[in-house]
Amino acid sequence: MQKRKSILEHKKFILSVRHACRGVGIAFREEQNIRIHALCALAVFALAALVKVNGFEFIMLSISITLVLVIELVNSIVERFSDMVKPQVSHLIAAVKDMSAAAVLICSGNAVIVGSVIFFPRFFLFIQKILFLGGG
Repeated sequence: MQKRKSILEHKKFILSVRHACRGVGIAFREEQNIRIHALCALAVFALAALVKVNGFEFIMLSISITLVLVIELVNSIVERFSDMVKPQVSHLIAAVKDMSAAAVLICSGNAVIVGSVIFFPRFFLFIQKILFLGGG
């Protein structure tokens, strides 16, 4: 009986993962902002590999990027649900959508700050090397 239950739980888990992957696919197909954030994430990870960030910096970048993507997904969910519940214009629904978008803005701002703290010093060192080599 235990083995049978384990197989059923395994199938349930696989089904859950399939549904989650379907949700990611829907988000990428239908939500432009998710695609923009994902493209920025790829660029950040490529730059991180290029400049060889350390483990802590990589974790900070990963957490920031994940947070932006997750909050963007939640924002999309809030917008769709709001449109379903109240398709006509509503001051309250508009406020909910604006607050949801504000959450994305705050997370994105944090990601920009984290990226700036990590990448700007390297960028300035690179510029100094160019200027030093060019001037000498």
